[in-house]
Amino acid sequence: MRILAISHSAILEVNRELFAELGRRGHRVMLVVPSRWKNDFGAWPLQPEPLRDSGGGRLSVQACQVIMYGRTAFQFYLSASYANLLRWRPDVVFIDEEPWSLATLQWAAFARIVRSPFIVRTNENRLRTYPWPFSSIYTTILRHAAWISPVNAYGMDVLKEHNYTGGSSLLPYAVDTGLFHPDNAQTRDPSTFHLGFVGRIAPEKGLEMLLQAVAILVAQSDQRRFAVHIYGTGAETYLTDLRRAERDLVLPTGVVHWHGAVAHDQVPEVIQSLDALVVPTIAYEGYKEQFGRVVIEALACQVPVITSDNGELHHLVKETGGGLVFAEGDVDVLATCITTALDRPELLTQMAQCGHAYVRQHYTYSALANQLETILQQITKVAGR
Repeated sequence: MRILAISHSAILEVNRELFAELGRRGHRVMLVVPSRWKNDFGAWPLQPEPLRDSGGGRLSVQACQVIMYGRTAFQFYLSASYANLLRWRPDVVFIDEEPWSLATLQWAAFARIVRSPFIVRTNENRLRTYPWPFSSIYTTILRHAAWISPVNAYGMDVLKEHNYTGGSSLLPYAVDTGLFHPDNAQTRDPSTFHLGFVGRIAPEKGLEMLLQAVAILVAQSDQRRFAVHIYGTGAETYLTDLRRAERDLVLPTGVVHWHGAVAHDQVPEVIQSLDALVVPTIAYEGYKEQFGRVVIEALACQVPVITSDNGELHHLVKETGGGLVFAEGDVDVLATCITTALDRPELLTQMAQCGHAYVRQHYTYSALANQLETILQQITKVAGR
């Protein structure tokens, strides 16, 4: 099968593994990525990373100039290679962009020109009203998409609320278990319990809650040694506010460690060094966690998680059995969860093993490719291709 895939996140090699796996299964995949992209905190635009895994030579990457790069809703691809893509005539177009974006409308129109069905993968998990022209784009995509796959359960509810009647199923994120795995050689100091946060540092991530929970444990004169490690970066003004909050809570020196940004290929080692990962997300300005990829990364490393119930997080923990969940923003319950982790190491080990086994079965790229292949075969059969 010839698959044309469009994904701005695949500008990074780490986000191409699904397409490489499809290539290894014999499919021809042309992956279109922007020639540059800028995230919220990057000082410089990202450039397409070299293709290190071509899926046995069946995956190729085409970088295209994008106007309004870094703005998901407004991005629009400018390509001089449309003629080549038209001649290639894909059997299906896979659009890994939001259904209300200009890019999705653009590639849906391309799919119509080559008479190929198209599938859209979406992170959306909130029922929202979109201004024109995005409301019109959304309606058009819902009418013409052969299939729409949210990455989370809330996304399925959103489609129902918009009266979408086409094909749909979950298509979540996956984890590279060759990169994220237990480190049997890892040795931890049994006298210190290491908690950690890994990710983007922003108000919605709830780090104030974590600092306050630690302050509660300290105030309770808990004599056990524990350390909190925070890995990530964010807006400098917000980082300053967090440091000020730490000082105001009068936390003892050596309890909280700020490590800054960490490269993706170093994340496994960071997670493996922890006794538990904490994800204290809150509904800041209505924010809902769309998936929580770091949760399945931690469980792949056999590290249990402590998360809030924001968005998809509680679904992941309930499904995998890999950790503890507290009501978002409830600092006292978060502190109780940390105390439980400290008091019951056997429970922590059980959750880690349970979550690890589940992720190995359901959240690998092989499992994800199986799901996507089933969808692609179904929609191309209906389209008679």
